[in-house]
Amino acid sequence: MSEFLLYSFGFAVIIGGFFLLRFLMKKVDKAVFGEPAPLTPATPISTFPTGETGRIEGKVLAVPNPLIAPLSGKRCVAFQAFIHELRGLGDPDYSGDRYPQLAVETKALVFHIQDETGVAEIGVHNVKLSYTRERRWRKQLLSSRVRAMLKRQGVRVTLLSNIFNAKAYEYRENSIKVGDTVSVEGLGTPLVEASAPVSGRASPTLLIGDRAG
Repeated sequence: MSEFLLYSFGFAVIIGGFFLLRFLMKKVDKAVFGEPAPLTPATPISTFPTGETGRIEGKVLAVPNPLIAPLSGKRCVAFQAFIHELRGLGDPDYSGDRYPQLAVETKALVFHIQDETGVAEIGVHNVKLSYTRERRWRKQLLSSRVRAMLKRQGVRVTLLSNIFNAKAYEYRENSIKVGDTVSVEGLGTPLVEASAPVSGRASPTLLIGDRAG
């Protein structure tokens, strides 16, 4: 009987540990979509007043070599990623900021969007993009992707230290993917030659922002 109870207790500990791990790894907010609508009306690409600043809206077209978002691992044309540590009043590292930022990464490609009137090329500088997809997580145990991003920023969190330090982290990632409808604001200039051949669709006639800094 005692041996049966011992095995039962061990089984209960394993099951309890499994559900505890699932709880710690749970995503608090899996995905939140949408942003407040921009105040300025969108201008059709074909009638955009070149040499002026304005806003266009269109669908993101495919790119040959997409970026890989650092936290989700999803393919995209632009991303912003942020990692914060959650600190309470009793935390020895608490200095008045409950959500100190540990790491941030942003990157964007030159890409194209299309509306009903034409195609525009979007530069990587001097543009304002509406990130239509946001993912937000709050966890204690961090994935290897999150630890890798922290390491790139000079913050080292090993799996072992992460398990025993009892700290919580919040991180979020904004991205723009192929097929998303996005809003872009910036200075428009006529585009005579595209930065790369665009196969199977109309060539872009407008550049928003700058291709290089």
